[in-house]
Amino acid sequence: MHRVRASGPEALRAVQFIDCSGESVLARAAGFETMRDWYDGRWRLPMSLMYFVRHVKGDNLGPKLPGGWFKPITDKADLPMTSVWPDGPGGNAIKIKIPMFDASDTESLTAAEIQARRRMMEVMDYHQRVEKQPWRLDHCSPIIGIREGARIVGDYVLTTDDLRAGRTFDDGMARGTYYLDGHKPDDDKRTYILPKDQLTVPPYQIPLRSLIARDGKNLMMAGRNLSADQLALSSARVSTSAAMMGQAAGIAAAMAASKNCDPRELDPADVRRVVRERGAELEV
Repeated sequence: MHRVRASGPEALRAVQFIDCSGESVLARAAGFETMRDWYDGRWRLPMSLMYFVRHVKGDNLGPKLPGGWFKPITDKADLPMTSVWPDGPGGNAIKIKIPMFDASDTESLTAAEIQARRRMMEVMDYHQRVEKQPWRLDHCSPIIGIREGARIVGDYVLTTDDLRAGRTFDDGMARGTYYLDGHKPDDDKRTYILPKDQLTVPPYQIPLRSLIARDGKNLMMAGRNLSADQLALSSARVSTSAAMMGQAAGIAAAMAASKNCDPRELDPADVRRVVRERGAELEV
Protein backbone atom coordinates (compact mmCIF):
# COMPACT_ATOMS: atom_id res chain seq x y z
CA MET A 1 0.00 0.00 0.00
CA HIS A 2 1.30 3.48 -0.87
CA ARG A 3 0.35 6.81 0.59
CA VAL A 4 1.68 10.35 0.18
CA ARG A 5 3.05 12.07 3.26
CA ALA A 6 5.10 15.19 3.90
CA SER A 7 8.19 12.99 3.80
CA GLY A 8 7.14 11.41 0.50
CA PRO A 9 5.54 8.11 -0.53
CA GLU A 10 5.91 5.15 1.82
CA ALA A 11 5.21 1.46 1.32
CA LEU A 12 3.24 -0.29 4.05
CA ARG A 13 3.20 -4.05 4.45
CA ALA A 14 0.65 -5.94 6.51
CA VAL A 15 -0.88 -9.39 6.81
CA GLN A 16 -4.39 -7.94 6.53
CA PHE A 17 -5.68 -4.63 5.18
CA ILE A 18 -9.01 -2.88 5.75
CA ASP A 19 -10.09 -0.21 3.25
CA CYS A 20 -12.24 2.40 5.01
CA SER A 21 -11.27 5.25 2.71
CA GLY A 22 -14.81 5.75 1.39
CA GLU A 23 -13.49 5.88 -2.16
CA SER A 24 -11.90 2.39 -2.06
CA VAL A 25 -8.50 3.96 -2.61
CA LEU A 26 -6.48 0.87 -1.73
CA ALA A 27 -8.76 -1.54 -3.58
CA ARG A 28 -8.72 0.48 -6.80
CA ALA A 29 -4.94 0.98 -6.62
CA ALA A 30 -4.49 -2.78 -6.23
CA GLY A 31 -6.81 -3.62 -9.12
CA PHE A 32 -9.77 -4.95 -7.13
CA GLU A 33 -13.17 -4.71 -8.78
CA THR A 34 -15.48 -1.94 -7.61
CA MET A 35 -19.15 -1.53 -8.41
CA ARG A 36 -20.47 0.81 -11.08
CA ASP A 37 -24.25 0.28 -10.75
CA TRP A 38 -24.89 3.98 -10.36
CA TYR A 39 -28.22 5.73 -10.85
CA ASP A 40 -28.97 6.01 -14.57
CA GLY A 41 -25.60 4.40 -15.24
CA ARG A 42 -23.73 7.61 -14.44
CA TRP A 43 -24.47 9.30 -11.14
CA ARG A 44 -23.43 8.60 -7.60
CA LEU A 45 -25.48 9.68 -4.60
CA PRO A 46 -25.23 13.46 -4.20
CA MET A 47 -22.89 15.20 -1.80
CA SER A 48 -23.86 17.83 0.78
CA LEU A 49 -22.14 20.80 2.38
CA MET A 50 -22.80 21.82 5.97
CA TYR A 51 -22.31 25.41 7.07
CA PHE A 52 -23.15 27.31 10.23
CA VAL A 53 -24.60 30.76 10.85
CA ARG A 54 -25.02 33.05 13.86
CA HIS A 55 -27.90 35.45 14.39
CA VAL A 56 -26.73 39.08 14.53
CA LYS A 57 -28.52 42.37 15.10
CA GLY A 58 -28.43 45.23 12.67
CA ASP A 59 -28.66 45.64 8.92
CA ASN A 60 -25.02 45.08 8.04
CA LEU A 61 -24.74 41.33 7.71
CA GLY A 62 -21.40 41.30 5.96
CA PRO A 63 -20.19 41.36 2.36
CA LYS A 64 -22.64 40.76 -0.47
CA LEU A 65 -22.07 38.53 -3.47
CA PRO A 66 -19.29 39.85 -5.69
CA GLY A 67 -20.15 40.13 -9.36
CA GLY A 68 -19.12 37.61 -11.97
CA TRP A 69 -18.69 34.51 -9.80
CA PHE A 70 -22.22 33.97 -8.49
CA LYS A 71 -25.84 33.88 -9.60
CA PRO A 72 -28.10 35.63 -7.06
CA ILE A 73 -31.19 33.61 -6.15
CA THR A 74 -34.44 35.58 -6.21
CA ASP A 75 -37.08 32.83 -6.05
CA LYS A 76 -37.30 30.21 -3.28
CA ALA A 77 -38.03 27.58 -5.95
CA ASP A 78 -34.50 28.10 -7.28
CA LEU A 79 -32.84 27.13 -3.99
CA PRO A 80 -31.09 23.79 -3.85
CA MET A 81 -32.34 21.28 -1.27
CA THR A 82 -31.69 23.16 1.96
CA SER A 83 -32.11 21.77 5.48
CA VAL A 84 -31.97 24.10 8.48
CA TRP A 85 -31.46 22.94 12.08
CA PRO A 86 -30.96 24.74 15.41
CA ASP A 87 -27.29 25.01 16.40
CA GLY A 88 -27.15 26.28 19.94
CA PRO A 89 -28.34 29.69 21.14
CA GLY A 90 -28.55 32.15 18.28
CA GLY A 91 -27.31 29.79 15.61
CA ASN A 92 -28.31 27.39 12.84
CA ALA A 93 -26.70 24.54 10.95
CA ILE A 94 -27.56 24.45 7.26
CA LYS A 95 -27.03 21.67 4.72
CA ILE A 96 -27.29 22.04 0.96
CA LYS A 97 -27.36 19.35 -1.74
CA ILE A 98 -24.50 19.23 -4.25
CA PRO A 99 -25.18 16.67 -7.03
CA MET A 100 -23.42 15.25 -10.09
CA PHE A 101 -19.84 14.91 -8.88
CA ASP A 102 -17.58 11.89 -8.35
CA ALA A 103 -15.69 11.64 -5.05
CA SER A 104 -13.37 8.98 -6.45
CA ASP A 105 -12.01 11.37 -9.09
CA THR A 106 -9.63 14.11 -7.92
CA GLU A 107 -10.71 16.75 -10.42
CA SER A 108 -14.41 16.07 -9.89
CA LEU A 109 -14.07 16.17 -6.10
CA THR A 110 -12.15 19.44 -6.33
CA ALA A 111 -14.90 20.88 -8.54
CA ALA A 112 -17.50 19.72 -6.01
CA GLU A 113 -15.71 21.54 -3.18
CA ILE A 114 -15.63 24.75 -5.23
CA GLN A 115 -19.24 24.44 -6.37
CA ALA A 116 -20.41 23.71 -2.82
CA ARG A 117 -18.90 26.90 -1.45
CA ARG A 118 -20.28 28.98 -4.29
CA ARG A 119 -23.75 27.58 -3.65
CA MET A 120 -23.32 28.22 0.06
CA MET A 121 -22.68 31.91 -0.63
CA GLU A 122 -25.67 32.10 -3.00
CA VAL A 123 -27.99 30.48 -0.46
CA MET A 124 -26.61 32.71 2.32
CA ASP A 125 -27.23 35.77 0.15
CA TYR A 126 -30.81 34.66 -0.56
CA HIS A 127 -31.62 34.18 3.13
CA GLN A 128 -30.12 37.56 4.02
CA ARG A 129 -31.41 39.61 1.09
CA VAL A 130 -34.79 38.04 0.25
CA GLU A 131 -35.93 36.44 3.52
CA LYS A 132 -34.24 39.11 5.68
CA GLN A 133 -32.78 36.47 7.98
CA PRO A 134 -30.36 37.97 10.53
CA TRP A 135 -27.74 35.35 9.68
CA ARG A 136 -24.02 35.80 9.37
CA LEU A 137 -21.68 33.04 8.23
CA ASP A 138 -19.77 31.54 11.15
CA HIS A 139 -17.95 28.69 9.38
CA CYS A 140 -18.47 25.79 7.01
CA SER A 141 -17.33 22.19 7.17
CA PRO A 142 -13.70 21.80 6.05
CA ILE A 143 -14.62 19.11 3.52
CA ILE A 144 -17.79 18.28 1.62
CA GLY A 145 -19.99 15.45 2.88
CA ILE A 146 -19.81 12.38 0.63
CA ARG A 147 -22.57 9.76 0.50
CA GLU A 148 -21.04 7.47 -2.10
CA GLY A 149 -17.54 6.96 -3.42
CA ALA A 150 -16.64 3.53 -4.79
CA ARG A 151 -17.91 0.24 -3.38
CA ILE A 152 -15.72 -2.87 -3.41
CA VAL A 153 -17.17 -6.08 -4.80
CA GLY A 154 -17.26 -8.55 -1.92
CA ASP A 155 -18.15 -12.19 -1.44
CA TYR A 156 -21.76 -11.04 -1.06
CA VAL A 157 -23.48 -7.93 -2.40
CA LEU A 158 -26.02 -6.61 0.10
CA THR A 159 -29.20 -5.72 -1.80
CA THR A 160 -32.12 -3.38 -1.36
CA ASP A 161 -34.37 -6.46 -1.18
CA ASP A 162 -32.31 -7.71 1.79
CA LEU A 163 -33.02 -4.46 3.60
CA ARG A 164 -36.72 -4.46 2.78
CA ALA A 165 -37.00 -8.01 4.10
CA GLY A 166 -35.17 -7.14 7.33
CA ARG A 167 -32.87 -10.03 6.51
CA THR A 168 -30.59 -11.72 9.02
CA PHE A 169 -27.45 -13.69 8.14
CA ASP A 170 -25.50 -16.50 9.79
CA ASP A 171 -22.49 -14.21 9.54
CA GLY A 172 -24.37 -10.98 10.37
CA MET A 173 -21.85 -8.62 12.01
CA ALA A 174 -23.56 -5.22 12.00
CA ARG A 175 -27.07 -3.80 12.04
CA GLY A 176 -28.70 -1.18 9.86
CA THR A 177 -31.81 0.79 10.78
CA TYR A 178 -31.73 3.89 8.56
CA TYR A 179 -34.16 4.52 5.73
CA LEU A 180 -33.24 4.33 2.03
CA ASP A 181 -31.68 7.78 1.84
CA GLY A 182 -31.32 7.68 -1.93
CA HIS A 183 -31.57 11.33 -2.91
CA LYS A 184 -31.97 11.67 -6.66
CA PRO A 185 -28.42 12.36 -7.84
CA ASP A 186 -29.06 14.33 -11.04
CA ASP A 187 -30.82 17.38 -9.59
CA ASP A 188 -30.28 19.58 -6.54
CA LYS A 189 -33.87 19.49 -5.24
CA ARG A 190 -35.44 17.47 -2.41
CA THR A 191 -36.12 14.51 -4.66
CA TYR A 192 -35.56 10.80 -4.15
CA ILE A 193 -34.82 7.86 -6.44
CA LEU A 194 -37.84 6.03 -4.97
CA PRO A 195 -41.29 7.34 -3.98
CA LYS A 196 -41.28 8.56 -0.38
CA ASP A 197 -43.64 5.79 0.72
CA GLN A 198 -40.99 3.21 -0.29
CA LEU A 199 -38.05 4.59 1.69
CA THR A 200 -38.62 2.96 5.09
CA VAL A 201 -36.97 -0.39 5.83
CA PRO A 202 -37.01 -2.56 8.99
CA PRO A 203 -33.79 -3.26 10.92
CA TYR A 204 -31.49 -5.62 9.01
CA GLN A 205 -28.07 -7.24 9.33
CA ILE A 206 -24.90 -6.68 7.32
CA PRO A 207 -22.97 -9.93 6.77
CA LEU A 208 -19.25 -10.47 7.14
CA ARG A 209 -19.24 -11.61 3.51
CA SER A 210 -20.04 -8.03 2.47
CA LEU A 211 -16.91 -6.87 4.28
CA ILE A 212 -14.49 -9.26 2.52
CA ALA A 213 -13.15 -8.24 -0.89
CA ARG A 214 -13.91 -10.93 -3.42
CA ASP A 215 -10.69 -10.58 -5.40
CA GLY A 216 -8.16 -11.23 -2.63
CA LYS A 217 -7.28 -13.03 0.58
CA ASN A 218 -6.25 -10.16 2.83
CA LEU A 219 -8.45 -7.17 2.06
CA MET A 220 -11.57 -6.24 4.01
CA MET A 221 -13.65 -3.08 3.96
CA ALA A 222 -16.15 -1.13 6.03
CA GLY A 223 -18.32 1.96 5.85
CA ARG A 224 -19.05 3.36 2.39
CA ASN A 225 -16.72 0.78 0.85
CA LEU A 226 -18.95 -2.18 1.76
CA SER A 227 -20.22 -4.56 -0.90
CA ALA A 228 -23.78 -3.35 -1.48
CA ASP A 229 -25.97 -2.00 -4.23
CA GLN A 230 -26.44 1.75 -4.44
CA LEU A 231 -29.73 2.01 -2.54
CA ALA A 232 -28.63 -0.46 0.14
CA LEU A 233 -25.56 1.71 0.60
CA SER A 234 -27.76 4.78 1.03
CA SER A 235 -29.01 3.23 4.30
CA ALA A 236 -25.97 1.28 5.51
CA ARG A 237 -23.51 4.16 5.01
CA VAL A 238 -24.59 6.10 8.13
CA SER A 239 -22.21 6.46 11.07
CA THR A 240 -23.75 3.95 13.49
CA SER A 241 -23.80 1.11 10.96
CA ALA A 242 -20.40 2.09 9.55
CA ALA A 243 -18.88 2.02 13.04
CA MET A 244 -20.27 -1.46 13.62
CA MET A 245 -18.85 -2.62 10.30
CA GLY A 246 -15.47 -1.16 11.18
CA GLN A 247 -15.40 -2.91 14.53
CA ALA A 248 -16.40 -6.26 12.98
CA ALA A 249 -13.86 -5.94 10.16
CA GLY A 250 -11.13 -5.03 12.64
CA ILE A 251 -11.93 -8.02 14.85
CA ALA A 252 -12.03 -10.39 11.88
CA ALA A 253 -8.79 -9.03 10.41
CA ALA A 254 -7.00 -9.39 13.75
CA MET A 255 -8.26 -12.95 14.14
CA ALA A 256 -7.19 -13.83 10.60
CA ALA A 257 -3.75 -12.32 11.17
CA SER A 258 -3.27 -14.21 14.41
CA LYS A 259 -4.35 -17.50 12.78
CA ASN A 260 -2.42 -16.75 9.57
CA CYS A 261 -5.49 -17.46 7.46
CA ASP A 262 -7.86 -15.90 4.98
CA PRO A 263 -10.72 -14.02 6.78
CA ARG A 264 -13.25 -16.21 4.98
CA GLU A 265 -11.71 -19.26 6.66
CA LEU A 266 -12.77 -17.94 10.08
CA ASP A 267 -15.82 -19.36 11.84
CA PRO A 268 -18.30 -16.44 11.71
CA ALA A 269 -19.66 -17.55 15.10
CA ASP A 270 -16.26 -16.79 16.67
CA VAL A 271 -16.24 -13.30 15.17
CA ARG A 272 -19.86 -12.66 16.24
CA ARG A 273 -19.04 -13.74 19.78
CA VAL A 274 -16.28 -11.13 20.10
CA VAL A 275 -18.43 -8.49 18.40
CA ARG A 276 -21.20 -9.11 20.94
CA GLU A 277 -18.77 -9.21 23.86
CA ARG A 278 -17.75 -5.70 22.89
CA GLY A 279 -21.31 -4.45 23.12
CA ALA A 280 -22.74 -4.78 19.62
CA GLU A 281 -26.52 -5.27 19.35
CA LEU A 282 -27.24 -7.43 16.31
CA GLU A 283 -30.87 -8.40 16.91
CA VAL A 284 -33.38 -7.13 14.39
